[in-house]
Amino acid sequence: MDAALQRCYRAVPPVHLRDLAPARGVLALRCTRTGCIACADFETDGRIAYEERLRGAEAGGVTIRRWNCDVPELRDLARAAGVTDLPAYVLVRPSGDVTVRAVT
Repeated sequence: MDAALQRCYRAVPPVHLRDLAPARGVLALRCTRTGCIACADFETDGRIAYEERLRGAEAGGVTIRRWNCDVPELRDLARAAGVTDLPAYVLVRPSGDVTVRAVT
Protein backbone atom coordinates (compact mmCIF):
# COMPACT_ATOMS: atom_id res chain seq x y z
CA MET A 1 0.00 0.00 0.00
CA ASP A 2 2.84 2.42 0.66
CA ALA A 3 4.01 2.23 -2.95
CA ALA A 4 0.50 3.02 -4.22
CA LEU A 5 0.18 5.94 -1.80
CA GLN A 6 3.56 7.28 -2.84
CA ARG A 7 2.49 7.24 -6.49
CA CYS A 8 -0.72 9.06 -5.58
CA TYR A 9 1.19 11.70 -3.61
CA ARG A 10 3.57 12.22 -6.53
CA ALA A 11 0.70 12.61 -8.98
CA VAL A 12 -1.37 14.90 -6.77
CA PRO A 13 0.55 16.09 -3.73
CA PRO A 14 -1.56 17.35 -0.83
CA VAL A 15 -1.48 21.09 -0.22
CA HIS A 16 -0.76 20.67 3.51
CA LEU A 17 0.15 17.61 5.54
CA ARG A 18 -2.88 18.30 7.73
CA ASP A 19 -4.93 17.25 4.68
CA LEU A 20 -3.77 13.69 5.48
CA ALA A 21 -5.33 13.73 8.96
CA PRO A 22 -6.69 10.29 9.85
CA ALA A 23 -10.15 9.75 11.32
CA ARG A 24 -8.57 8.03 14.35
CA GLY A 25 -5.15 7.54 15.80
CA VAL A 26 -2.01 9.24 14.53
CA LEU A 27 -0.44 9.16 11.09
CA ALA A 28 3.37 9.17 11.35
CA LEU A 29 5.25 10.00 8.16
CA ARG A 30 8.81 8.65 8.22
CA CYS A 31 10.78 11.27 6.31
CA THR A 32 13.92 9.89 4.68
CA ARG A 33 15.99 10.46 1.60
CA THR A 34 18.00 8.09 -0.60
CA GLY A 35 21.73 8.50 -0.09
CA CYS A 36 21.32 10.13 3.34
CA ILE A 37 23.88 8.49 5.63
CA ALA A 38 21.90 9.34 8.77
CA CYS A 39 18.76 7.81 7.21
CA ALA A 40 20.64 4.64 6.24
CA ASP A 41 22.16 4.32 9.71
CA PHE A 42 18.75 4.83 11.33
CA GLU A 43 17.13 2.26 9.04
CA THR A 44 19.64 -0.42 9.99
CA ASP A 45 20.28 0.58 13.57
CA GLY A 46 17.32 1.90 15.47
CA ARG A 47 14.21 2.38 13.33
CA ILE A 48 12.33 -0.64 14.67
CA ALA A 49 12.98 0.25 18.33
CA TYR A 50 12.15 3.92 17.71
CA GLU A 51 8.85 3.04 16.04
CA GLU A 52 7.94 0.65 18.86
CA ARG A 53 8.47 3.47 21.36
CA LEU A 54 6.45 5.82 19.18
CA ARG A 55 3.55 3.38 19.02
CA GLY A 56 3.67 2.95 22.79
CA ALA A 57 3.68 6.70 23.43
CA GLU A 58 0.63 7.50 21.29
CA ALA A 59 -2.84 6.50 22.48
CA GLY A 60 -5.30 5.41 19.81
CA GLY A 61 -2.74 3.76 17.56
CA VAL A 62 -0.12 4.92 15.10
CA THR A 63 0.03 4.23 11.39
CA ILE A 64 3.54 4.73 10.04
CA ARG A 65 4.08 5.51 6.37
CA ARG A 66 7.26 6.17 4.45
CA TRP A 67 7.49 9.77 3.22
CA ASN A 68 9.94 9.95 0.32
CA CYS A 69 11.83 13.24 0.55
CA ASP A 70 13.54 12.44 -2.77
CA VAL A 71 10.36 13.77 -4.41
CA PRO A 72 10.61 17.59 -4.41
CA GLU A 73 6.92 18.19 -3.67
CA LEU A 74 6.96 15.78 -0.74
CA ARG A 75 10.23 17.24 0.56
CA ASP A 76 8.72 20.75 0.40
CA LEU A 77 5.69 19.60 2.42
CA ALA A 78 7.96 18.07 5.06
CA ARG A 79 9.98 21.28 5.27
CA ALA A 80 6.82 23.37 5.53
CA ALA A 81 5.75 21.16 8.46
CA GLY A 82 9.04 21.91 10.23
CA VAL A 83 11.40 19.11 9.21
CA THR A 84 14.95 20.46 9.24
CA ASP A 85 17.01 17.27 9.61
CA LEU A 86 16.55 13.74 8.36
CA PRO A 87 15.46 11.24 9.41
CA ALA A 88 12.38 12.66 11.07
CA TYR A 89 8.75 11.78 11.71
CA VAL A 90 5.85 14.09 11.01
CA LEU A 91 2.89 13.25 13.22
CA VAL A 92 -0.54 14.14 11.87
CA ARG A 93 -3.42 13.94 14.34
CA PRO A 94 -7.15 13.64 13.58
CA SER A 95 -7.55 17.31 14.56
CA GLY A 96 -5.16 18.27 11.76
CA ASP A 97 -2.38 19.22 14.20
CA VAL A 98 1.03 18.51 12.70
CA THR A 99 4.17 18.05 14.78
CA VAL A 100 7.70 16.98 13.91
CA ARG A 101 9.79 14.47 15.87
CA ALA A 102 13.43 14.55 15.02
CA VAL A 103 15.26 11.27 15.39
CA THR A 104 18.09 11.73 17.83
